[in-house]
Amino acid sequence: MSDAQQLRARIDELWSEIDLQKEMLKKLEQDRSLARRQLNAVMDPVACLPLEISSEIFLQTFGPSPLKPGARHAPMLLLNVCNGWTTVALSTPTLWTAIRIDFPRTNGLIQALPLWLECGRNRPVSLSLHGNLSTFDGVSTTIWQHGWQLKHLEIYDDFYYDEDSDKVFDRIIDIFSDDPTPRPLPLLETLTVGTGNAKRGFLSPQILQLLLLAPNIVSCTFENI
Repeated sequence: MSDAQQLRARIDELWSEIDLQKEMLKKLEQDRSLARRQLNAVMDPVACLPLEISSEIFLQTFGPSPLKPGARHAPMLLLNVCNGWTTVALSTPTLWTAIRIDFPRTNGLIQALPLWLECGRNRPVSLSLHGNLSTFDGVSTTIWQHGWQLKHLEIYDDFYYDEDSDKVFDRIIDIFSDDPTPRPLPLLETLTVGTGNAKRGFLSPQILQLLLLAPNIVSCTFENI
Protein backbone atom coordinates (compact mmCIF):
# COMPACT_ATOMS: atom_id res chain seq x y z
CA MET A 1 0.00 0.00 0.00
CA SER A 2 1.39 3.39 -0.98
CA ASP A 3 1.81 6.28 1.43
CA ALA A 4 -1.16 8.07 -0.15
CA GLN A 5 -3.39 5.03 0.27
CA GLN A 6 -2.33 4.65 3.88
CA LEU A 7 -3.15 8.29 4.59
CA ARG A 8 -6.56 7.99 2.93
CA ALA A 9 -7.30 4.90 4.98
CA ARG A 10 -6.21 6.73 8.12
CA ILE A 11 -8.46 9.68 7.27
CA ASP A 12 -11.41 7.34 6.73
CA GLU A 13 -10.66 5.70 10.05
CA LEU A 14 -10.58 9.07 11.80
CA TRP A 15 -13.87 10.12 10.21
CA SER A 16 -15.49 6.94 11.48
CA GLU A 17 -14.12 7.61 14.95
CA ILE A 18 -15.39 11.20 14.83
CA ASP A 19 -18.89 10.01 13.87
CA LEU A 20 -18.82 7.51 16.72
CA GLN A 21 -17.74 10.17 19.21
CA LYS A 22 -20.48 12.51 17.98
CA GLU A 23 -23.08 9.83 18.59
CA MET A 24 -21.68 9.21 22.06
CA LEU A 25 -21.73 12.94 22.81
CA LYS A 26 -25.33 13.20 21.61
CA LYS A 27 -26.30 10.30 23.87
CA LEU A 28 -24.52 11.89 26.84
CA GLU A 29 -26.30 15.20 26.25
CA GLN A 30 -29.65 13.40 26.14
CA ASP A 31 -28.82 11.58 29.37
CA ARG A 32 -27.80 14.86 31.01
CA SER A 33 -31.04 16.50 29.93
CA LEU A 34 -33.05 13.59 31.33
CA ALA A 35 -31.13 13.67 34.61
CA ARG A 36 -31.69 17.42 34.88
CA ARG A 37 -35.43 16.99 34.37
CA GLN A 38 -35.48 14.24 36.99
CA LEU A 39 -33.57 16.44 39.43
CA ASN A 40 -35.97 19.31 38.81
CA ALA A 41 -38.87 16.99 39.52
CA VAL A 42 -37.31 15.80 42.80
CA MET A 43 -36.46 19.33 43.96
CA ASP A 44 -39.70 20.94 42.77
CA PRO A 45 -42.35 21.48 45.47
CA VAL A 46 -45.03 21.86 42.78
CA ALA A 47 -44.61 18.19 41.91
CA CYS A 48 -45.77 17.29 45.42
CA LEU A 49 -49.03 19.22 45.12
CA PRO A 50 -52.35 17.92 43.79
CA LEU A 51 -52.76 18.57 40.08
CA GLU A 52 -55.63 21.00 40.63
CA ILE A 53 -53.51 23.21 42.89
CA SER A 54 -50.50 23.09 40.58
CA SER A 55 -52.72 24.07 37.65
CA GLU A 56 -54.12 27.01 39.59
CA ILE A 57 -50.60 28.17 40.48
CA PHE A 58 -49.66 28.19 36.80
CA LEU A 59 -52.83 30.09 35.89
CA GLN A 60 -52.33 32.67 38.63
CA THR A 61 -48.66 33.10 37.69
CA PHE A 62 -49.17 33.77 34.01
CA GLY A 63 -52.49 35.57 34.33
CA PRO A 64 -55.12 36.23 31.67
CA SER A 65 -52.88 38.11 29.22
CA PRO A 66 -52.31 36.46 25.82
CA LEU A 67 -49.11 34.42 25.76
CA LYS A 68 -46.66 34.04 22.89
CA PRO A 69 -46.03 30.68 21.22
CA GLY A 70 -42.38 29.69 21.43
CA ALA A 71 -40.01 27.51 23.41
CA ARG A 72 -38.75 30.54 25.37
CA HIS A 73 -42.19 31.73 26.40
CA ALA A 74 -44.74 30.28 28.79
CA PRO A 75 -46.59 28.01 28.64
CA MET A 76 -44.37 26.11 26.17
CA LEU A 77 -41.37 26.97 28.32
CA LEU A 78 -42.96 24.93 31.12
CA LEU A 79 -42.68 21.81 28.98
CA ASN A 80 -38.88 21.99 29.19
CA VAL A 81 -38.50 22.13 32.97
CA CYS A 82 -39.36 18.64 34.15
CA ASN A 83 -41.84 15.84 33.57
CA GLY A 84 -44.00 17.07 36.44
CA TRP A 85 -44.36 20.56 35.01
CA THR A 86 -45.05 19.11 31.57
CA THR A 87 -47.88 17.05 33.01
CA VAL A 88 -49.36 20.04 34.81
CA ALA A 89 -49.11 22.33 31.78
CA LEU A 90 -50.69 19.81 29.42
CA SER A 91 -53.42 19.11 31.97
CA THR A 92 -54.37 22.79 32.19
CA PRO A 93 -56.16 23.60 28.92
CA THR A 94 -57.09 27.11 30.09
CA LEU A 95 -53.39 27.92 30.04
CA TRP A 96 -53.46 27.59 26.25
CA THR A 97 -56.56 29.65 25.45
CA ALA A 98 -55.04 33.12 25.04
CA ILE A 99 -52.48 33.65 22.29
CA ARG A 100 -50.58 36.68 21.01
CA ILE A 101 -48.67 36.42 17.74
CA ASP A 102 -46.30 39.17 16.63
CA PHE A 103 -45.36 39.43 12.98
CA PRO A 104 -43.02 38.86 11.27
CA ARG A 105 -43.54 35.47 12.84
CA THR A 106 -40.76 33.52 14.48
CA ASN A 107 -39.30 30.35 13.03
CA GLY A 108 -41.25 27.29 14.04
CA LEU A 109 -44.55 29.08 14.59
CA ILE A 110 -46.27 27.18 11.78
CA GLN A 111 -45.44 23.93 13.58
CA ALA A 112 -46.07 25.24 17.11
CA LEU A 113 -49.44 26.91 16.59
CA PRO A 114 -51.50 23.75 15.84
CA LEU A 115 -49.94 22.02 18.87
CA TRP A 116 -50.79 25.03 21.04
CA LEU A 117 -54.43 24.98 19.91
CA GLU A 118 -54.64 21.23 20.52
CA CYS A 119 -53.45 21.76 24.10
CA GLY A 120 -56.49 23.99 24.61
CA ARG A 121 -58.67 20.91 24.12
CA ASN A 122 -61.34 22.65 22.08
CA ARG A 123 -61.73 25.49 24.61
CA PRO A 124 -62.75 28.93 23.25
CA VAL A 125 -59.64 30.90 22.31
CA SER A 126 -58.65 34.56 22.47
CA LEU A 127 -56.27 35.40 19.62
CA SER A 128 -54.34 38.65 19.21
CA LEU A 129 -52.35 39.38 16.05
CA HIS A 130 -49.92 42.31 15.99
CA GLY A 131 -46.99 43.68 14.01
CA ASN A 132 -46.46 43.68 10.27
CA LEU A 133 -49.56 41.81 9.14
CA SER A 134 -48.52 41.91 5.51
CA THR A 135 -46.48 38.85 6.53
CA PHE A 136 -49.65 37.13 7.75
CA ASP A 137 -49.22 34.29 5.28
CA GLY A 138 -48.04 30.95 6.55
CA VAL A 139 -50.26 30.80 9.63
CA SER A 140 -53.59 32.08 8.34
CA THR A 141 -54.58 28.57 7.21
CA THR A 142 -54.11 27.22 10.74
CA ILE A 143 -55.94 30.17 12.28
CA TRP A 144 -59.00 29.93 10.06
CA GLN A 145 -59.10 26.14 10.28
CA HIS A 146 -59.53 26.65 14.02
CA GLY A 147 -61.94 29.53 13.52
CA TRP A 148 -64.67 27.60 15.31
CA GLN A 149 -62.61 27.98 18.53
CA LEU A 150 -62.18 31.76 18.32
CA LYS A 151 -64.10 33.74 20.93
CA HIS A 152 -62.12 36.99 20.90
CA LEU A 153 -60.14 38.09 17.86
CA GLU A 154 -57.87 41.11 17.56
CA ILE A 155 -56.16 41.88 14.24
CA TYR A 156 -54.08 45.03 14.63
CA ASP A 157 -51.36 46.10 12.24
CA ASP A 158 -49.10 48.29 14.38
CA PHE A 159 -46.06 47.98 12.13
CA TYR A 160 -44.28 51.29 11.58
CA TYR A 161 -42.25 52.01 8.51
CA ASP A 162 -40.48 55.08 7.24
CA GLU A 163 -42.12 56.33 4.05
CA ASP A 164 -38.76 57.68 2.93
CA SER A 165 -37.24 54.22 3.14
CA ASP A 166 -36.21 52.43 -0.05
CA LYS A 167 -37.98 49.29 1.11
CA VAL A 168 -41.35 48.46 -0.43
CA PHE A 169 -44.16 47.49 1.94
CA ASP A 170 -47.62 46.21 1.11
CA ARG A 171 -50.30 48.78 1.78
CA ILE A 172 -53.12 46.23 1.65
CA ILE A 173 -53.34 43.58 4.37
CA ASP A 174 -54.75 40.27 3.17
CA ILE A 175 -55.98 38.37 6.23
CA PHE A 176 -57.03 35.35 4.15
CA SER A 177 -53.74 35.27 2.25
CA ASP A 178 -53.31 31.50 2.00
CA ASP A 179 -56.81 30.36 2.96
CA PRO A 180 -59.40 32.01 0.70
CA THR A 181 -62.28 29.99 2.19
CA PRO A 182 -62.29 30.60 5.98
CA ARG A 183 -64.59 28.51 8.13
CA PRO A 184 -67.52 29.76 10.24
CA LEU A 185 -66.76 31.57 13.50
CA PRO A 186 -69.70 30.43 15.65
CA LEU A 187 -68.17 31.36 19.03
CA LEU A 188 -66.75 34.75 18.06
CA GLU A 189 -68.08 37.48 20.35
CA THR A 190 -65.62 40.35 20.02
CA LEU A 191 -63.71 41.51 16.96
CA THR A 192 -61.09 44.25 16.77
CA VAL A 193 -59.55 45.19 13.43
CA GLY A 194 -57.29 48.16 12.93
CA THR A 195 -54.01 49.64 11.85
CA GLY A 196 -51.75 52.24 13.38
CA ASN A 197 -50.82 53.55 9.94
CA ALA A 198 -53.57 55.31 8.02
CA LYS A 199 -51.85 54.50 4.72
CA ARG A 200 -52.16 50.76 5.29
CA GLY A 201 -55.53 49.10 5.27
CA PHE A 202 -57.61 45.95 5.05
CA LEU A 203 -59.78 44.66 2.25
CA SER A 204 -63.37 45.70 2.98
CA PRO A 205 -64.91 42.51 1.49
CA GLN A 206 -62.78 40.43 3.86
CA ILE A 207 -63.96 42.41 6.90
CA LEU A 208 -67.55 41.96 5.77
CA GLN A 209 -66.90 38.25 5.29
CA LEU A 210 -65.60 38.01 8.86
CA LEU A 211 -68.80 39.57 10.16
CA LEU A 212 -70.97 37.25 8.09
CA LEU A 213 -69.08 34.24 9.45
CA ALA A 214 -69.72 35.31 13.06
CA PRO A 215 -73.47 35.13 13.77
CA ASN A 216 -73.04 35.55 17.54
CA ILE A 217 -70.76 38.58 17.50
CA VAL A 218 -71.47 41.08 20.28
CA SER A 219 -68.86 43.82 19.89
CA CYS A 220 -66.81 45.19 16.97
CA THR A 221 -64.06 47.80 17.00
CA PHE A 222 -62.56 49.20 13.81
CA GLU A 223 -59.70 51.68 13.43
CA ASN A 224 -58.30 53.12 10.18
CA ILE A 225 -59.63 50.29 8.06
